[in-house]
Amino acid sequence: PCVGNMNSLPPITIGIDRPSAAIMLMQIMPATAQEMGVSVQQLYEPAVNIHTAARYLKQLNRTFSDIKDKRERIKFVLAAYNGGALHIKDAMALARKYGGNAHQWADVSGYVLKLSEPEYYRDPVVSNGYMRGSETEAYVRQILDRWFQYQGCARAYSKGSTPKPAKRNMKDGKHQSNVKSAEEFVGS
Repeated sequence: PCVGNMNSLPPITIGIDRPSAAIMLMQIMPATAQEMGVSVQQLYEPAVNIHTAARYLKQLNRTFSDIKDKRERIKFVLAAYNGGALHIKDAMALARKYGGNAHQWADVSGYVLKLSEPEYYRDPVVSNGYMRGSETEAYVRQILDRWFQYQGCARAYSKGSTPKPAKRNMKDGKHQSNVKSAEEFVGS
């Protein structure tokens, strides 16, 4: 149960020649790579692909820095990574317009879903039009579910055994863990 099921992971698209296809492990879109100053060809290098994704996540974290609750912000960052920051901003505007809290994913996610309906994607507060929100809403839910599963596995593993201290990353003569929380990873 604590080992990931590889069949449930999204497929890695290597060598697909469609200009709209997300590339490699971190599923980076060509347009996003260009915005980040990385060529599409460079994305086929695993280290570059991962580094670009990490930089993009950090950028998205800054984009949504007005969401002060770090646990909520992560949901918006994940949604923007999958569906685009401007679409998520549109969903936030709809939540605000209809009396919801634009900084609570529970209020905004419903509008992410509704951005596939003309009544909503044609609303005057929406600037970026249609989005296939069901994919983005499911992506956020699946990533968070997996994160909680991993946390449970880490806790279960450490209960019955004595974890070995990290050999690297010493500070002031003390061992420090190299494992970061999601909040630390995206750089709060």
